[in-house]
Amino acid sequence: MRCECCGKKITGNFHGPFENGEYYCDRCWNDPCLFFPEKIEPVLLNNIEEDGKFHNDTILELIDQFREHSINPHKNIRNIWIEVIGKNCVDVPVVKMHQKGNDIFLGKLKAYELLLLSYVEQWVEDDDSNPGYQRILSKSRSREIKEYLKNCPIPLIPSLLGSFHEGEYFEINDDIGTLRLPILPSTISLLDGQQRTGGFAALFDEFKESLQKGQFEGNRELENFYRKLLTFEVPIVLINTREIAKNLRKNKTTHSKLEPIDIDTAFFIIINKTQKGVNASLKDELAYRTLGAGIEGIPVIEKERWRTEIVPIANKLSEAGAPLEGLINLGGIPGLKKPVQLNGFVTSLKNLYVNNENFKSISDDEKTQFVSSYWQTIRDKFPFAFEKDSYNNYIITKSIGVYSFNYLASDVFDFCIRKGINPLKKENLLNIIEPLGKMDWNIDTSKMAYFAGKKGAKHAYELLRDQISLEV
Repeated sequence: MRCECCGKKITGNFHGPFENGEYYCDRCWNDPCLFFPEKIEPVLLNNIEEDGKFHNDTILELIDQFREHSINPHKNIRNIWIEVIGKNCVDVPVVKMHQKGNDIFLGKLKAYELLLLSYVEQWVEDDDSNPGYQRILSKSRSREIKEYLKNCPIPLIPSLLGSFHEGEYFEINDDIGTLRLPILPSTISLLDGQQRTGGFAALFDEFKESLQKGQFEGNRELENFYRKLLTFEVPIVLINTREIAKNLRKNKTTHSKLEPIDIDTAFFIIINKTQKGVNASLKDELAYRTLGAGIEGIPVIEKERWRTEIVPIANKLSEAGAPLEGLINLGGIPGLKKPVQLNGFVTSLKNLYVNNENFKSISDDEKTQFVSSYWQTIRDKFPFAFEKDSYNNYIITKSIGVYSFNYLASDVFDFCIRKGINPLKKENLLNIIEPLGKMDWNIDTSKMAYFAGKKGAKHAYELLRDQISLEV
């Protein structure tokens, strides 16, 4: 008797015979990276969690196969899977809500359930037969979310939005009940949450690969960490778009040809076009506060962590009596009549903070002192541009001026190091920027008045650099 999987002679425990006379050796049968349809049905009927952890590795095989069919699933895929594993269901605890005659369900899914049930109708270029509407999954974004789930002590996953076409609601008490959904690879179409689900999928792939390579041997704590993450509870709003389309089709004049996919597409547009992102300046300020509170592992912050170093300096420069008092809009609030956005001020110092090795080698206090002394020197040299009633009259206190001066800061600092002079002393900085006093800074007559955008800021910086001598 030979194993149908590996082809080797079976000498120990075996599994079978199955429908077509197949036998499997115990090693192949228990390999979590191999898929055997015969194992699935009894697993789905039994509890797959133990002590709050995902423990039955047979479900890994099913998730793996389902994920292959989770993008634009073929219309017959459900029928094929019903033949393979039967028609089993998962019960989702939900709260039922009513919106303009439609039932909406607010529930939760475990991460592994989300991976089993969800799929994506993805847009395909030059394919008129494909009704998909979702953008392509960002692998880098999925990796960010995976790391966020692993490393952040308070990983918050906002509610997903999904539609289903087949399911049954059982009320328990006053709009609280259970939504029974079939365990098939196209049960829930994700309308909002593809990237978040992609993060769990990336986590699942990492876990499966580590199991396969035996990387958890001797480290059960790490293995249990992954297993618990696979039982992470994800909030989700579920809508029955088949029922909604059916209700709307009752109006035969305007909705007679409406299909569930049309409802899905409409919700996708509503979600993605009615949400407004956080203002970039406010995001910088909040990122700094979050890290200051000791909360790590948030991808949007970790990706550009250097920005949080500059925010407290910008705050300090904006205080009463500081060189940029009244100039920086720290929260990006419209109508404040402060000409420089915090986000722009931070961005323009990237070269100094990220690329300047000399500057990176000094202490945080010295960095703050340099930037403060630098801008105080500029203010002392051009006091007319910093008077409250004159902000709008001079290039220096416009975004283009701030950008160009901050670009120049990196060159000035390096010049001081090369020449062996102290870059923290204002008198040294004043000697360097002295030639800039000859330039025309008036908003009506300056060359820089016609510059705009990042290219304009670069040209303005080059004008400043050409005016001063930075050679030893």
